[in-house]
Amino acid sequence: MPVQEERPPSIAVHEAWLPAEHPLHRPRHGGRQRTALLSALVFFLVPVLAVSLGVRPAEFENRALAGFPTPTDGWGFFTGLPAWASDHLPFRDVAVRVVDGLSRGAFGESATLGPGTDGNAGPVGPVAPPAATAPPEPMLGGTETRASPPSAL
Repeated sequence: MPVQEERPPSIAVHEAWLPAEHPLHRPRHGGRQRTALLSALVFFLVPVLAVSLGVRPAEFENRALAGFPTPTDGWGFFTGLPAWASDHLPFRDVAVRVVDGLSRGAFGESATLGPGTDGNAGPVGPVAPPAATAPPEPMLGGTETRASPPSAL
């Protein structure tokens, strides 16, 4: 007859609820995790709360707000969501004015917030391509630096 080992009774509680002295105890949420959770709640709940209190997005740019994409757009539904979401954020006009004010106060110029009339998307502008260099000169002695193509038979 085989001898069975005696096992300690299984623990019926989550490891976060064990006493701190227990070897299997793991704290449920640390300070950083609580900060991240609180930030995520504020990030998602403030716009929802603002919309529920009657704050509506303003058309402050020289274009209409992006419409909500329809599922009949296929994959375009997913690519259209970011434009709709950023256009319909409550207080977006205030945030753009604040960024512009900070940029003017700190740097003396307005912030580049999107592609301008010349197509530049950032404050640096387009980067010029490197200057073209001449091909290497053949070496003295008649051998070239590049391999010649195979000859046809």
